[in-house]
Amino acid sequence: MSDARRARAERRAALELLLARERAMLAAAPEWTRAPRFADAARSALLDLHVLADGLPSPVAAWTPYWRFSWPRDCAFVAVAQALTGQYDAALKVLRFLQTAQAADGWFEARYVPGTDRSPDSRPRQLDGCGWALWACDRVRAQLPASRVGELADLAQLVVRSTDCIVEAISTPSGLPPATPDYWEVSERSPTLATCAMLAA
Repeated sequence: MSDARRARAERRAALELLLARERAMLAAAPEWTRAPRFADAARSALLDLHVLADGLPSPVAAWTPYWRFSWPRDCAFVAVAQALTGQYDAALKVLRFLQTAQAADGWFEARYVPGTDRSPDSRPRQLDGCGWALWACDRVRAQLPASRVGELADLAQLVVRSTDCIVEAISTPSGLPPATPDYWEVSERSPTLATCAMLAA
């Protein structure tokens, strides 16, 4: 077999494996995702989640080079969506990534090289990541079967560091956190509504 034919055969086998995993994921999704009113949107969303997280050390925002990174905010949404659709192992994996990526002082980088604690550039750190991490932990906990809630004990460091970081950030005369970038990742001179809301939540 020529190298070209072998390469095509390997690509075909990889595609078939991906499609098989997608079919299995869709078949295991909760019944509500197949309700006529939401079926198309739910199927599309589930496939998006799958292709941007399956087999990766952490979910990426998209496959284009500019977006092929893991944002704490996006990871939080992915973990919650996975938990809501019964993908508990995947959701816990995302939360474990956040715990590993988080700095010792509780802060998060704006985005990460997937599966690492390294930022791909010099963007400033973002305080809102602490809020997103806590929100995701709470929402995933709410969806886990009772038999699996104990697994969250492994995430205690993520919860404690995030909480301590938030408490320290708002221990100011005004009660407001410092100015940091948020969703838009642009320089800020005063606290943004998005960061304040996320930390309060």
